[in-house]
Amino acid sequence: MKNRNLNHTLTLLIAGFLCVLCGALGGTVRAAEPIHLLPSLPADWPTGSVRGIQARDGFVVDINWEKGQLTRAVIHSTWGKSCKARYGHKTASFDLKPGGGVVLNKNVGVIQ
Repeated sequence: MKNRNLNHTLTLLIAGFLCVLCGALGGTVRAAEPIHLLPSLPADWPTGSVRGIQARDGFVVDINWEKGQLTRAVIHSTWGKSCKARYGHKTASFDLKPGGGVVLNKNVGVIQ
């Protein structure tokens, strides 16, 4: 009986951890169309970065921020599709090739 209770407890701990992780990542990227960059960044994370966040339609997002503001974002396309990215009130659209990507600044302008 103890082993069964331990397995149940471990399952709940893992599920809780995954929920917290998903909630935290949701503050950095909202993976819908358009891809929202830093939609609700926690105040406890004034400076940081995330890499490899999977968005819909085969996009992968890397983001850097300082003082709660976007400094750089990279959107990679696995499949080669059109993409919209949004930061604050600014939105931009891009056509990306398979394996291609775009580097954005804080104004959602293309750097590369």
